Amino acid sequence: MENKIIKRNQRQRTAYYARTATSDGNIESQIIEIRNAIKRDGNKLQAKCGFQDAGWSGIIMHRPGLNAMRKAAQAHKFDILYIWDRARLSRKSYHQEILIHELVSAGIKFKSLQDITADNPAGLILQNLQGIFHKYENLKRGALIKRGLRHKQLQRERLERLQIKNHQNNQVI
Repeated sequence: MENKIIKRNQRQRTAYYARTATSDGNIESQIIEIRNAIKRDGNKLQAKCGFQDAGWSGIIMHRPGLNAMRKAAQAHKFDILYIWDRARLSRKSYHQEILIHELVSAGIKFKSLQDITADNPAGLILQNLQGIFHKYENLKRGALIKRGLRHKQLQRERLERLQIKNHQNNQVI
């Protein structure tokens, strides 16, 4: 899975993919940074090659924007795909590898703004490790959210007990 080397000043037909698990509009920050990187690199965003999935979990492999990007890649509609980080493609490292392999096999360069770009075997190993760290990060985030929810529930229960006790004490008097 070897990436093509792109010469400086060689303008590439460009696409991007962005994803967030929530649909609260924060996907825009990814898109702005990606568009800025495309411009900085001197590349041109192709018409209809801005793919995104807002409100889709990264665990799900089949998403509308991702599916459209994969089809466009197979049809050679672009030469390089920009993403914010590998976790935007998928939260599962083996899905990331499948998707990156599809791109590279179609002759498409893959550029992550936050991750190592692999252009040699050692870079590929580091890129794979980053995919694993994305998975670890997701697991830790899930554990923190669950802990926070449990804590809030316990606080609510304590407050309810206190309110009941206060109410009972007020009725006795």
